[in-house]
Amino acid sequence: MRAFCYTIGWALILGGIVCALTVVLIPVAVYLLIFGVGLVILTALENWKYHRHQPPGESFVPTDEKYFDEDTGKTMRVYYDPSSGERVYRPEN
Repeated sequence: MRAFCYTIGWALILGGIVCALTVVLIPVAVYLLIFGVGLVILTALENWKYHRHQPPGESFVPTDEKYFDEDTGKTMRVYYDPSSGERVYRPEN
């Protein structure tokens, strides 16, 4: 899904550049560039936020929640810190 979002975002950016070069379609170019850049940035932020593989501290407890990360090909375990509510995603051993 992440690759799809990046592809659509970059396609919007490229379309915006092409529209800007025609000079006639400047409003369309602005729209495409704004949404393309926004989609690429939001996808990158999502990737950074949910794939920080920091070691959980002593206050983190493993949950029963697992999922398969298609990007890395690994099964991930969710760790939860009851005091802060923070969640950390780590590869299963």
